[in-house]
Amino acid sequence: MFAGAFFRDYQDAQLRDPLTLPRQQMLGVGAAMAANRLSHFFDLRGPSMAIDTGCSTTLTALHQACQSLRTGESDMSIVGGANVMINSDIFVTMSSLQYVDSLI
Repeated sequence: MFAGAFFRDYQDAQLRDPLTLPRQQMLGVGAAMAANRLSHFFDLRGPSMAIDTGCSTTLTALHQACQSLRTGESDMSIVGGANVMINSDIFVTMSSLQYVDSLI
């Protein structure tokens, strides 16, 4: 199981107010858990990893799955990718980069 997960908007939003954090917050929103939960649910054996390489995350997960098949490490591979952008923070950050570029 190779899962690509890029942004962590939901986790970032929860961390803004420490007084309202859900008890299981660290176990429930970690990107590393995505592949492992699916592997456990489907009783899969072999590599199980979450990958974050920025914009190429899911493509890199696919590459890792193909390599696992080529080397005989796995008989089959499942690849998935997820990206949910629910906070404006990333857009504000990106727009400030554009402003900095125009100053240079």
